[in-house]
Amino acid sequence: MSRSLKATGGEGRAVEEKPYTAQLSLRLSHEALDLTSICDALEMQPRVIWKAGDRNVTPAGTPIEGTRNNSYCSIDLFPASDRPLHRQVDEALALLERHAATLQGFHRDGGKVDLCIGWFCIADTGTTLDASVVERLARIKTGLDMHVYVPDPVGSTDLQE
Repeated sequence: MSRSLKATGGEGRAVEEKPYTAQLSLRLSHEALDLTSICDALEMQPRVIWKAGDRNVTPAGTPIEGTRNNSYCSIDLFPASDRPLHRQVDEALALLERHAATLQGFHRDGGKVDLCIGWFCIADTGTTLDASVVERLARIKTGLDMHVYVPDPVGSTDLQE
């Protein structure tokens, strides 16, 4: 259960500040397949996509040495939100379950599917994703990939000297 933090707004009034925002995305990878066709089947636009054999590039798009050794894409499912995480996960699963046959077939063909949660926390928080979430993910052959981001402590400095 997450809690709101009290902060002081302008003119001394209290404002509610949520302890986190979350960004949910679908991540697909495969040893060789071009993932454009699965994105089309899912009727979703990837934020990032590449094919095995494409030239390596930095996140900014600058070409670097080497080639991609797998195909990959990341699709943002919704805009980042401070709504309760379990509700966001439930909505993401409802969306993905409509494409269960496509996701199951992709998995059968050697693809990897993950629901990725980027959890950007500004204070202590927590949530419970109950067993039904795990069951629903398993039915659509989808893993759960969770990244928790916390702010640097106040007054911290670069740890490398």
